[in-house]
Parts: sequence; C-alpha cells; structure tokens
Amino acid sequence: MSDPVRVPPSGGPGHWRRWLLPVLASAAWLVLTFCLYRHAVQGEQAHLLELCHTRLAATAHQLMDARDWNAGHGGVYVPLSAYGEPNPWLPEKDRTLQTADGRTLVLMNPAYMSRQMAERLTEPGFRLAIVGQAPLRPGNRADDWERRILATATQGGQVFFSGEDCLPQGRLRLLRTLAAQESCLRCHQGHKEGDMLGGISISMDAAAYVRDLERKQRELGLLYGLLALTGVLAVGGITSNLTLRRLQAEEKSRLKSAFMGRLSHDMRTPLAAMLGMSDLLDRQDCGTEQRHTALAYLRRACGALLEMVDDITDHASLEQGDVRLRCRTFDLPACLRACADLYNPKTVRATMGALFRRPVWRCAPAQAKALLSAAGIPLWGAALRCDTVDARQVDYTRAAVAIGSEGRGLSEEVLALCDQTIRLPMSERCESLNAAVAAAVLLWEMYR
Repeated sequence: MSDPVRVPPSGGPGHWRRWLLPVLASAAWLVLTFCLYRHAVQGEQAHLLELCHTRLAATAHQLMDARDWNAGHGGVYVPLSAYGEPNPWLPEKDRTLQTADGRTLVLMNPAYMSRQMAERLTEPGFRLAIVGQAPLRPGNRADDWERRILATATQGGQVFFSGEDCLPQGRLRLLRTLAAQESCLRCHQGHKEGDMLGGISISMDAAAYVRDLERKQRELGLLYGLLALTGVLAVGGITSNLTLRRLQAEEKSRLKSAFMGRLSHDMRTPLAAMLGMSDLLDRQDCGTEQRHTALAYLRRACGALLEMVDDITDHASLEQGDVRLRCRTFDLPACLRACADLYNPKTVRATMGALFRRPVWRCAPAQAKALLSAAGIPLWGAALRCDTVDARQVDYTRAAVAIGSEGRGLSEEVLALCDQTIRLPMSERCESLNAAVAAAVLLWEMYR
C-alpha cells in the first residue's frame, strides 16, 4: 500500500522550532537589559551616597577648621551671658577672666566651642555632636554605632561613613575621630597628646536620599523598560524572520525531494511503454494494424512524459518566482474520466481476463456507501490513521475494501465513509508498496 510523502507544515507539530531561537534571543536580551538596569541603579545609589558623604564631611571639616583655629589661640574669651556660662570641666582658675573695666569674660576652649556650634547648627535635617567613650560631660556619651567606630579607630582625623547600615534608623552618619591636643589637656587631665578622646559625630535625615533614589529608580526603570521592549521587538523579529526563512528553505528542499521522488516513480511507466513500443515497431513481423496501435501508445507515452517535463519546468519556475501562466481550454469531465480508465488497453491486458468475469459499477462514494450499508457490508479503507488496525486481524467474510491512488491515497470524503482503516505490515527496510501490489495482497487476504 502506497503511503504518500507528506511534508509537515511549519506551523504543525514542529512549529516550536520557529519560535525557539527568537524566545531564547529575547530572553537573553531581557537578562542583559536587567543586568544593565541593576548596574545603573547601583551606580546611581553609589553616586547619591557619595554626595551625602561629601555634605557630611564638608560640615565636619568646617567644624574642625574652627576648632583648630580656637586651639591655635589657646581658646577665646567671650562675655559672660546665659549662653556663655563658664565651662565646669576646666580648672576653676581658668574658667573666667576679669577685665579692668569690671567685665567678666568666659574662656571658650575648643571642645566647649564645638558643642555650642553643634547646638546652634541650622542645616535642616543635620545633627552634630562631640562624642566619646568616657566623656567628662554625660550628654556626650557615644551610642552603640559610635562606640563600635571609636573602638576600631587608631588615630585622630580618621573618617568613618555609614550609608546603608544606618538607613533602618532613617539617618546617614559620619564620624571623624579626635585625638588629644595640648589645648585639650586642661580638661582631660591624665591624658597625653595623641590619645583617642572621641570624635565629631554628624548625621543627616535619609528621607531626601531615599526619595532621590526612588525617583532615579523609576526613571531608570522606564528607560530600560523601553530599551528592553524595543530590543525584544527588534531581536525577536529579526531572529524570527531568519528562522522562518531557514525553515522555508528546509520546507522547499523537502517538497522538492518528495516531488522528485514521486516523479521518478511516475516517469518509469511512460519510459517503459516507449521502449516496449519501440521494440514492437522494430520487429519485422509487425503488421500494419499493430504498428498503428503501437504508434498510438507511443504518442500517448510521449505526451505523458512531456507533461511530466512541464511539471518539472513549472516547479523550477515556481521556486525562482518566474511563473508564466498559459491560457488553455479543457474539458473537465473528460479530464476526470481520463484519470482512471478501466477499459484502457493496458488495464485490460493487466487483468488477464478477470475484467470480463467480474461485474463493475460506477457510482459516487456516498452512493456506494449507501448500497454497502443496505447490504450489511462494512467498508474498510487502506490508509494510515490513529485507529488503523492490522489487515491480518480483520474479518473479510462480508466486506469491501477501498484503495486509493499511489500519489494521494484515499480522499477525505472516502475516509469519512469508511468504518475502519487497515494497513499492511511492512518490513523495516521496505518503504512502501504500490497500489496494485497492495490491492493484490488485500484480495489474497479476503480470498483465503
């Protein structure tokens, strides 16, 4: 039984091949875009933190400059007032000074001045304090974060910045360590120059930083989202088009192979007829009537071969996109009747006389099915379907078998009328049987 070669369309079960490469390329582009987005966000975050660090460090540096100026003069004196009370941590003899005109001046040492400047800091969201692990003034005691920093500090002038670590508390913090100077020893008796006394702790509200970072993330998210969408459309479209072209080229190659395979099989018949008729005409004992018959067969075989050559030419023109249409008149019923001629001389000769011993009916498929159903005869179709059974397992006591052509097989109309489809078991090295051999095998199964 001949099984026609069918080339699966590109949108069939293997359609995933068309979309596999575009999906992988688009996924790779999305991953790359996401990585670039994360890198850009991290860069913006580092930039914003650097700006905050610069602001905090600049404020601390200004305070240190004022402190160094005070220490360079050994402290400064200011008039006694509610805001300028004597420093209780200085020796009593150094706290105040009486002028000739009877005014009292209070000594502002560097630490005292730094604390008052911190208390009068007007920068919104900023906090500044002089802190230490064992301060003379209890209000200057360091908190947990400041103690951890001071415990690791080794010298004065070191700067420690904490960005993300202090965000849960809503602050960005910086601490600059302070080492004991000569002017510090008036209060911090028992210490020597260079000892770690504490540091300048300055912090700022992190709300502005968080707000700016979220705004940058939204802007970068929109930018890279548009970039990802554009890239997916471009990369996916290009790879999809390239994949489609490759699959179409493979489809054309398969169609060409299938076409040439069927054509080579069909060309053998007219070529064999031409050789046979040529041998018959070459015989000396060939009569006039036999010569006319042989010439008629030879013309028909040449015409069939010419049609096949035209098919090859049309196929090549179709591939090159240079199809030329020719206007021809034809008789459709005559063409259909000529498709299968039961009384063709070659057919009659092949039946070996059986044609004259068997009744023959011509009718439409639906009419034939109605007659078989009325007689209680099932109709088996020789075709491959999901419910096809082995031909050796079928009861042929009262049955009819439909066999299609070698090229196309049974039509969908006939298959729909069949009660069951059957198949002939084939060896692994045997590709197919032609319609005549398949019919002969099935008739033998029915006969025995």
